[in-house]
Amino acid sequence: MHGTNPYAQAGWYNPANPLSIDQSSGSTSSSHPPTFGALPYPNTSKPSQKCFTLTSQGKGIINGCDVVDTASRHAAFKIKMAHDGLDYTTVQYPNGSRVGYVVWKPEGPEVEVYGSVAKQKAKYWLPLSPDKRYVNE
Repeated sequence: MHGTNPYAQAGWYNPANPLSIDQSSGSTSSSHPPTFGALPYPNTSKPSQKCFTLTSQGKGIINGCDVVDTASRHAAFKIKMAHDGLDYTTVQYPNGSRVGYVVWKPEGPEVEVYGSVAKQKAKYWLPLSPDKRYVNE
């Protein structure tokens, strides 16, 4: 029972309880920080970035590609180029449902992410830093 006692998880030594944790140092072997029974247990933190690999769907990446989550090796998206003379690229989930698209225009690309980002110029959706070396978050 002492393994689920929030006070024992905090490493508090109780000399009256022979089952209390590490009686000499008061250290704990708990695999997570104590929550004292009042707060939800925080899950492990998620990485601040995701890595993806682009794999070709044909003779070259220009025709389209699969975007694969490098860690899980599962396809996250499919990117497809238009073949009907229009200059646009669609982004889809692996099941084929569309996520959004990019329209390639001489004055700059426009993007739309369905249900999330209204159609707008890419430079406003993903602005570059003043020196144009990275995306300004």
